Amino acid sequence: MSSQQPKSFEPGNTPAHDEMLFIVIHQASELWFKQILFELDFVMSVFNKEKINDNSEDLNLVRHRLNRIIKINELLNQQVAILDTMTPLDFLAFRNLLTPSSGFQSLQFRLIEAKLGLQLTKRHEHDYYKRTNAGGFTAEDYAAINKVESELTLLQQVDRWLERMPFFNPQYWTSSNVEAGDTAEHPFWCTYRKIYEEGLVEREKNKLYNFDYVFFEKPIAAFSDEQLKVLRADLSPAAMRAALFIMLYRDFPVFQTSYQILDALIEIDHMMLTGDTGILSWSKE
Repeated sequence: MSSQQPKSFEPGNTPAHDEMLFIVIHQASELWFKQILFELDFVMSVFNKEKINDNSEDLNLVRHRLNRIIKINELLNQQVAILDTMTPLDFLAFRNLLTPSSGFQSLQFRLIEAKLGLQLTKRHEHDYYKRTNAGGFTAEDYAAINKVESELTLLQQVDRWLERMPFFNPQYWTSSNVEAGDTAEHPFWCTYRKIYEEGLVEREKNKLYNFDYVFFEKPIAAFSDEQLKVLRADLSPAAMRAALFIMLYRDFPVFQTSYQILDALIEIDHMMLTGDTGILSWSKE
């Protein structure tokens, strides 16, 4: 309660009333970031297991923890409305006193991004985010981010979890066309691909090639490496196939927990993109 020390209230400066609000919002955000990291560590400890029993409480707890993270993100996003009660002129009244520090340089937020699996090249202003010059991270913080980035991310763990799903194991299918490793001739994909193709209008026919590349890595001769890079998913083709299967049959009880976990991860990704970064970027500007 005594850690709010507005610079503008120091002797020789003109007090800026809204600096207190600015400090409190960012300190509150850091506390919630700490809780998010705490929840993520639990989720990752489950996915890091060699075997995950879908009938145990593990996946239910993962779903619960991810939903808690979503609720925390909702709360963080609502803080922007409070921040909006401060006008740009109110902000400029004390902004120069904080130079060269920046809310953009939140260690915990960078750790959250790294744990989730955001790659360096896909970060906002990736050349700037991990700087150690004036206003940047300390050497200790820089080392902490590098350490997390060198470890297995949640995205990689989920990818591995999905790849282990035995949905397309030939022993569970009666078609004689299914042979070990022969994904293209699998009865499910033969049927689903045909349904997908029939659902495309004439101007969308090229999407069938995209489908084959994303789910089976079939090359597209007409596409350059850069075009293929855009299509390439963060999950492996095998994981993508399992994820699609779960999504298609999400209403079946056996897939409910897995679907809700995937749905929660998508929601967290969306909220991280559109929400928390708003507070950090706002303070930087």
